[in-house]
Amino acid sequence: MRLAVRTPPNTHSGRTLAPDRYHSVGREIADRGVGSAIIESIGLAIESRTGKSGQPWFSYFAMATPAEEAAIGKAVAEWADGDALASHIASGADFFCTEDQGKSAGLSVLNADNRLWAETTHGVKFVTLAELSAKSP
Repeated sequence: MRLAVRTPPNTHSGRTLAPDRYHSVGREIADRGVGSAIIESIGLAIESRTGKSGQPWFSYFAMATPAEEAAIGKAVAEWADGDALASHIASGADFFCTEDQGKSAGLSVLNADNRLWAETTHGVKFVTLAELSAKSP
């Protein structure tokens, strides 16, 4: 479960979703080797393995082996986590609520190192549902 929580409209700082900011942060996340970077690398690896080229990286998924298909499934979940975090940062939400700590995924935008990066670079405040509930009036 992911929740991006903003303060009520009459008290927030006027922040809105900024598409350029979303794409910029998404690229920062991918540059860290997580988020969309994992699934893109799988597509490029399939392209290399098959010797075919000239198509977008995602078009090679139809040629995936069973092992690659399993990796694609996990990579889609990581891609979604990266997009959720990029959206959170771009919209200026106050809290990023999740129970996911990125431990089972291996490389993850939600692991301890990447959480620290998001906190220090973008001011993200990660909270659990219980912590968020405790903050409610």
